[in-house]
Amino acid sequence: MSVFNGITSKYFKCGYVVFVICVLSLLPFKVNSADHDYKFNPKVYVGLGAGLASMDTGIDAVTGTATLDESDVGIKGLIGANLNEWFAVEGFYANFGTASLTGNNGDTFVANGTTFTFTANNVNVDLEGSTFGFGGVVMLPIHETIVPFGRIGLHYWDVSATATSSAGNASLTDDGFDPFLGGGIQLNITKNIALRAEYELFKFDDENVELVTGGLIFRF
Repeated sequence: MSVFNGITSKYFKCGYVVFVICVLSLLPFKVNSADHDYKFNPKVYVGLGAGLASMDTGIDAVTGTATLDESDVGIKGLIGANLNEWFAVEGFYANFGTASLTGNNGDTFVANGTTFTFTANNVNVDLEGSTFGFGGVVMLPIHETIVPFGRIGLHYWDVSATATSSAGNASLTDDGFDPFLGGGIQLNITKNIALRAEYELFKFDDENVELVTGGLIFRF
């Protein structure tokens, strides 16, 4: 039980809210009718994406038979609306998969500068994370087809940790509300379909989770 607590205690601190965003969508702008028809009809869109999620567990220097895997498949779904050719708002859900640590009696690992030793055999610790949130999107309409963009917002995250071993089982959960940011490229294929590739960095209290995805956008 002490090993499990050592691994997971850093995930269970008080959350904080650190977020500043400028509302610029009310600035005047002009576009010609052709651009308006292409970019703003329709304005509402949904998207699905998948890629690689990486959790910064703060664990390293595993020894003996111990193994650490901080990456897994991540998935994301979103809904958004264009406010104008420069700005959009989005809501989303993302699942980051599972990070895992395994080991046996006598194996060691370092977590946030402190060395821990496994005291049981067949220890397996799984850490699962997911989130939903909202944010603003700033787009750079430098080309009708290729559109770079950046994202910033807030997300409500949830983490669950489970440990199993020859000595018994345990589980803990934690959640919080933190900022995120990201950016990428959108490739408009047709009026209603686009491809999107993006990188996002999510704060989980004192830790970070990275998500790199590729996906499809469907406009209505």
